[in-house]
Amino acid sequence: LDRLMSLSRQIMNRKRAESALKFSQRTLEIANSHTSIKLLLDEFCSEVMGFTGCEAVGLRILGKDGLIPYVTYKGFDEDFFFKESPLSIEADHCMCIYCVRGETDPEKPFFTKYGSFYMNGTTRFLATISDEEKGATRNECNRRGYETVVLVPFKSVDRILGLIHVADRREDMMPLESVQVIERCA
Repeated sequence: LDRLMSLSRQIMNRKRAESALKFSQRTLEIANSHTSIKLLLDEFCSEVMGFTGCEAVGLRILGKDGLIPYVTYKGFDEDFFFKESPLSIEADHCMCIYCVRGETDPEKPFFTKYGSFYMNGTTRFLATISDEEKGATRNECNRRGYETVVLVPFKSVDRILGLIHVADRREDMMPLESVQVIERCA
């Protein structure tokens, strides 16, 4: 039985590694095949959705005006899009803003060293912290029922250009290894 379990883990690990490699290759192909940034981002959004198996993905671009609108999205309903798209790094308080401003703490279990945020059970987590600790954070994703939320900044050298937002109503959709694959491609 132990040998069978070990073999099963090896097969799962190999499948994850193959999936990660395929995703990485596709992102390079996408980056090299488009002259239009909009088409590139649309296709990348679809690729992230396929890789993660999550129901919603959006890409935000940081503008000179401090707004981080979605430039493309899939799976979020229009109401969510219209409410969330005009976020401002100057006026709003949510994890999207903290990630885009680079205000993350890799010592906390829901941030990565790269500056991403990932949570695989938002309701469970929010129940463990006080309102004071939550502060002014909006928690709109949780209000909309998203239990898995991942926010990966994409950068040029050390400058944050925008954010990849992945969400799903199911828990445990994004293991750290998958977040790290997206970080490498971002």
